[in-house]
Formats: sequence, C-alpha cells, structure tokens
Amino acid sequence: MIKKLLLIVFSFLFSLIFIEIFLVYFGPYNNITNSKFESSLAWYERPKNFLQVQPHPDLKYNIKNYFDCSGIKRCDNSTIVSKKNIIGIFGDSFVENISIDPKFEYSCIINEKLKNSNFINFGIGGYNFEQSFARYLIHQKLNFNYVFYLLNIGDQDSIGLMEIDKNENLIIKKYDGNFITKLISKLNISYLLLDVYYLYMNTIKDYHYVGYQNYRQILSNRFSLKPRLRNFNDNDFKKKLIKFEQIVKKNNAQFVVLIYPDKNLVNFFKKNFPNKKEKQFYFILDKNLKDDDSLIFKNDLHWNEKGNIFLAKNLLNIFENLNIEFADKNFKKYYKELDLFYASKILRK
Repeated sequence: MIKKLLLIVFSFLFSLIFIEIFLVYFGPYNNITNSKFESSLAWYERPKNFLQVQPHPDLKYNIKNYFDCSGIKRCDNSTIVSKKNIIGIFGDSFVENISIDPKFEYSCIINEKLKNSNFINFGIGGYNFEQSFARYLIHQKLNFNYVFYLLNIGDQDSIGLMEIDKNENLIIKKYDGNFITKLISKLNISYLLLDVYYLYMNTIKDYHYVGYQNYRQILSNRFSLKPRLRNFNDNDFKKKLIKFEQIVKKNNAQFVVLIYPDKNLVNFFKKNFPNKKEKQFYFILDKNLKDDDSLIFKNDLHWNEKGNIFLAKNLLNIFENLNIEFADKNFKKYYKELDLFYASKILRK
C-alpha cells in the first residue's frame, strides 16, 4: 500500500516537473516568470484592460464592468490617462458598485451632468481606508481637482499597511511576498493553471478572459489576502486621515470626506473634528442611504439602481456647496428608464 502511494506521489511530481520543463522551452509564460514579483502598493488591484461579468443581486441579468489600462472602472471604453479636471472618488464596494448597470451607476450619471470636470470611480470592493489612501498615492500624478473619500463602517480599521511614525512621516509596508509565494510566481505551471481556469470561466460562464499581462497581479492579489491584524485607534486613524488631506493639498487638489450616515461614524467626526475650519472638509451623506430599504438590493446590502440615482442627487447637492459646475439636478429621465429596465428583467427567486 505504501509503495503504491509513493509511486503515485513520485509519478505526480515527475509529471509536474516534465510539464514545467516543457513550458520553459515551449510555453508562453517566460516573460511573466522572468519579471520581478511585486504587489500593488494597495496590496490588491483590479486587472487591467478587463471586462468583468457580474450577476445582478436581484435580477436574472449580468452586469458588464470595464476596467481600463490602469485597472480603473470606467463607464465607457475610455481611459483616465489623458483626463483633465478629475474629481476622483475613493472607497470600498459602495463606491465601486460592480452590480449596477452603467446607465444607472452614480458615477456615470454624474459624468453626464458635469460641465468641465471628469468624475472618476477609484473604488474597489473590500478596500479599507489605508488601501484607498494607497490607491490615491498610486494615481496622484493625475490631474485631480478634487479627491473624495467615502468612509464606510469598519473602513477605519488598520490592516497594517501603513503607519505614521513619531516624526509624522508616512510609512507604507508593501507586500513583497515570501519564499513560497515567490517560488510559485516563478513556475510556468502556475500560469498554466490560471490559463485553464480563465478558459473555463470564459467558455462556460461567459467570463471575460483576462490575458497573460494580468496573471502576475492576480497571483499577487491572492497572496496578499493573508490574515491581517485588525484594530482601531481613534488617534491613529485621525493622523492618517490628516496625512491623506495634506498630500492631496500638496498636489493642488481639495480633499473631501463623505461619511456614510452611520451614527457612530458621524459621532467620531464630530468628536475628532469639532472646529468649523476642520469640519468643512467632510459631508454626511443623506440618512435615507442607510435607512430607506427601497434604495438597497433585496439580496445584497449595497445600494441598488434607485439608490445610485439617489446618491448621484446627494453628491450633486454637495458639489453645489463646493461650487463644482454641473448642468442640472433633473433625474426624471433616469427614473423613467429605470421603470422600463425593471419591467424588462426577471426577478431572482
């Protein structure tokens, strides 16, 4: 029995070695294996030039999200590289909104309303404050006029990505992997397995094929999602938030915090930023975005299409306070289209 088991193990290992050697000489992955393993500054990013297929939470309908050459979610097939007068919004899944058809997604609606600015959605699902801050640092050379950060419940927890030292310097702890992860990233067979997986997803589940250029990033995403020490310290978070604001201002843009209308979050800001001068840099979102169930998916806690239209209206009110120019606040067109949209779809059971 033991001999048979050893024979199976050695046969399996020999097969893997043979496949690896074959791929070294004849496979398409050598450019990836020869490149340096390096994770995103924010640890996790979306693939580049990527079309994601996402099931709608409440309807039998698939949403298609396009991510450009920088991994930024776009309402169309354009990229952000050449955009001017950018109003960027950073945050978690409530910001990114991958389950909303682009015609009703709040950032796409706002872009249709703005006169001289480009509203860009930099959100990524699962991000906390530190990751959103790091993602801004990755893209800080873009032509930002405003940088909005949407603070949600739990986002202020530290995941050990960054800290402020005693001299008020920002220290970022980039994840560069360990011996095992670096070894895996050097093996051609690792990328063959990814190829097989995405070929299956693309063929069976209509999932967009991500392309070789994203495989190193995808592995990095998986490796960096390690167990993290979560903790919350009011003073620590306040220092990081102020540092975020300082860097944005240094880059000649205005920093604005949007607060999800949770009582504890609101009280935190009232306690830690009591002065009128400091208070000007944050706005509390409309309480209906938390309390009105009609604005939330039935099978998900995120804002639905109606919630996105409501959020767009709320943000335009804030833009008005900041003297950001837009065409109008008439949303009848979107509600009319939404009625037709729902009437044409089948509800999930």
